[in-house]
Amino acid sequence: MRAVAALILIVAGGCQSPPAPAGANEGAARRGTEWLLARVGKGLPPLPAEWAHWEGDLTYNWGGNQTYTEIVLYTLLRAGVPRESPEIQRLLSAARQAFPNRVFGVALRALALRAYGGHEVRRDLFLCAQYLVDNQDPNGGWDMGIEIPTVEIPESLAAPRVAVKRRPGARGQNPPAFGVIYTHWAILGLAACRATGIDAPEECFSRAEKYLAARQNQDGGWGYDEKLKPQSYGTMTAGSAGALAVCLRASSRPVAGDERIRRASEWLAKNMKVDDRASKVLHHFQYYWIHALEMAGSLVGVERFGSRAWYDEGAAWLVEQQNADGSWGDGLDIYTGKKFERILDTCFALLFLRRATRHAP
Repeated sequence: MRAVAALILIVAGGCQSPPAPAGANEGAARRGTEWLLARVGKGLPPLPAEWAHWEGDLTYNWGGNQTYTEIVLYTLLRAGVPRESPEIQRLLSAARQAFPNRVFGVALRALALRAYGGHEVRRDLFLCAQYLVDNQDPNGGWDMGIEIPTVEIPESLAAPRVAVKRRPGARGQNPPAFGVIYTHWAILGLAACRATGIDAPEECFSRAEKYLAARQNQDGGWGYDEKLKPQSYGTMTAGSAGALAVCLRASSRPVAGDERIRRASEWLAKNMKVDDRASKVLHHFQYYWIHALEMAGSLVGVERFGSRAWYDEGAAWLVEQQNADGSWGDGLDIYTGKKFERILDTCFALLFLRRATRHAP
């Protein structure tokens, strides 16, 4: 129960982040929200047919039924759009019609449903938790995810706390490729479920902690994959620091003083370049990196990495980079030069400006 209480404290604002942004940050967030709402009004497009590194990367449309629905729903709710608004209700209905079969989509759905709240989405949260529990690999990490057998909804779903158990035969993907990034999102998804009373086994968090700790580089950072991309990247280091903080709180251990997070924080202080999209250290996905930085700062519970005020620096860059129509990004796939939507870039920018992760475990 102490672990559950710790997670609920995070959701309630236990990281003690400052109030919502004001001034220029508030204006930018408002214009971005208006752009995203208008984009929902036009109808969200399907993911590109081919794998788009820039926009498709978040949901991996490799045989799955992923859409932009979950991340847009999550973003708008954290941006303060009322749950009863037509846009939110439309997105919620679309999200509940087809269950995603990839870890990213499931984790984002859990975060969105947690933000939405209410008993009506409890069944959906149980499905998310069961999917993530069943897809954890024996070594503690996650990959993109595979389909799972039909889930039986327990009769005790109305109880304040409902346990989710790993089912016989569940195997995940072994070994996971690029498992670090999937593990970040799976942990956030499970913690969001747990904050609503849908409890994954505590061993899910302890095994994930061991998985991440074993892959921390000597310089304090993390790479995407220990074989293909082992060098430290900003996105992976920020996400891993935040995920480790969640795992620590899941077992009622303090984040402050943890040696692994200290080393990660030092790496971020040294390598943080919010305005350098082409940096080899921080990888190519600038807006995803910005959001990962917010996740790290909010979940670790700090306003600075070393002397670097991560929110102030990131918000100033986002205000400067916002397009005239309120969106962010140029909508280009950086590898192919093809034109795609600016939906994800705008979502990541808004999630940063609204400090979305201060509300989530």
